[in-house]
Amino acid sequence: MTATASLFLGGAVPPDLPTQITQGTHPRVEFLYLRDHFDFNLFSFNDREPNAPKLLRGVMNRLSPYWGLGVLGRVSGAVRTQVVATGEDVGIPLALLQSLTGGRRDVTIVTHGSYFGSPKFRYLARLLKKNPRLRFLCLSESLRRQLIDVHGFSEKQVANVGYGVDTIFFSPDTVRPVKQRQIAAAGMAKRDYKTLVAAAQSLPVEVKIAADSAWFDADLDIAAEPLPPNVEARSYGDYCGLRDLYAESAFVVVPLQQAVHACGFAVIAEAMAMGKPVITTRIIGHSDYVIEGETGFYVPPGDKDALRERISYLLENPPIAQAMGQKARQLIESKFSLERYSERIASAAGFAVPDCVDKQLL
Repeated sequence: MTATASLFLGGAVPPDLPTQITQGTHPRVEFLYLRDHFDFNLFSFNDREPNAPKLLRGVMNRLSPYWGLGVLGRVSGAVRTQVVATGEDVGIPLALLQSLTGGRRDVTIVTHGSYFGSPKFRYLARLLKKNPRLRFLCLSESLRRQLIDVHGFSEKQVANVGYGVDTIFFSPDTVRPVKQRQIAAAGMAKRDYKTLVAAAQSLPVEVKIAADSAWFDADLDIAAEPLPPNVEARSYGDYCGLRDLYAESAFVVVPLQQAVHACGFAVIAEAMAMGKPVITTRIIGHSDYVIEGETGFYVPPGDKDALRERISYLLENPPIAQAMGQKARQLIESKFSLERYSERIASAAGFAVPDCVDKQLL
């Protein structure tokens, strides 16, 4: 059977992205991998009318998935057409349209859990779970369980495909020396840097927080407070700067505020791909990367004492931190590389993939 699939992206693709990847300044991305290795058709409508007024662009972007289904209706020569959306913002409108019109195409939504806490999603779930052609591909087992246990979807409608990171771009750096008294943190979404600062300010360690300057004033929860002398928060410019920060740090901390959706997945996966153990917060929507005591540690939300204890432990035991980092790299390479993640998505869309690929992680 010949499977054809179209991948709907929630945002615009920078026109120079392929050039950045070729030049080694940007990690590879799954949607280009799916296009190049499995012949997915890519649809991204956010930049269809760049000169239109902002409000009109917003309306067009909301309607563009429906227009996209019209395009898909003209795809010929295939036994089956799969519609795969990279997020709920695009996937849910597509799925609802299929439900309302009795469409015959399968709709698959790569799921971050962004709407899990919304009352609207609870209402929409009543309609969505009646659609036999709808399937959710969750980024973690915690998200899969929420769809089943909280929102009532069947086991057949929900799979755990994990997440993927470019293990070529993010790879252990044997040249850059590790600063044993330096740790890194990165990211902005739902970050609990207040707890990190409180935990680390009395420790003999330098804390480097990679914060994007474009979001700094609005979203950084420590932006308005004076930082202790051993804590620095700034932008590291680009992916290469972030990679260098990971490389020279002994380990990485990803402190999170409680959330039901995926938070910190990219940073955790990138750091582990660099051969670093990770200390993170056990939130409801946690990832599958950190295996307690093997690739890192979990701490309760907002618990500065527990976080301080774990940071101190890894600081005082460099051989243990190094061994955990090696296991972290092995786990990412074996299950959460860009290739494995993309192949699991392709498998869900009906493409043949290598036998070694887990069709569902857990």
